[in-house]
Amino acid sequence: ADDAAWAWCLNASDPERWWDARAPPRNAFERFGARAWRGQAVAEGLAGLEYWCSVQRAGEAKPWHVDKDEARAQHGAYAFPTLGSVFYGYPHGDALRGGLLEIAPVGVGMGGADAAAAEADEDGEKIAPEYGRLVVFDPRRLHRVTPLRAGTRYSLQINLWHARPLSVEGASTRIPVAAPV
Repeated sequence: ADDAAWAWCLNASDPERWWDARAPPRNAFERFGARAWRGQAVAEGLAGLEYWCSVQRAGEAKPWHVDKDEARAQHGAYAFPTLGSVFYGYPHGDALRGGLLEIAPVGVGMGGADAAAAEADEDGEKIAPEYGRLVVFDPRRLHRVTPLRAGTRYSLQINLWHARPLSVEGASTRIPVAAPV
């Protein structure tokens, strides 16, 4: 995806960033998601993909969290994607320092699903944001992005859902998407 596509992804609403697995992909992000999971057992019965783009600059971080249906969580009910992924498909440049994806061995239904437990556990994974890398993980596990010390970190997050999340209600296969193809 080019700069214009990234700008669209950063500013699109939740319903716009939902790809219904029964529809043809509408933009570069949906095409990537469709290709990445086509033919994989986890894609059997897939409802769709929720995706979003992130740009992180020096000094910024993302706190510990789990991926969930945010609309359900506001009402005290929880639903989780089947699989989470992060793709570093936009060149970061040589100046990138920090911004590691940390994935804790604990999460929802796995004991100790809070930030203190994750922080205290040194057995978690620490993954560098390397161009072309696709990281796949259980989105119920606590994860975060460590502070970026230098450079700009670009990432595409894609969650696979077997049941459509409420947070994308209103999404349609007919939404006009202005993202470059």
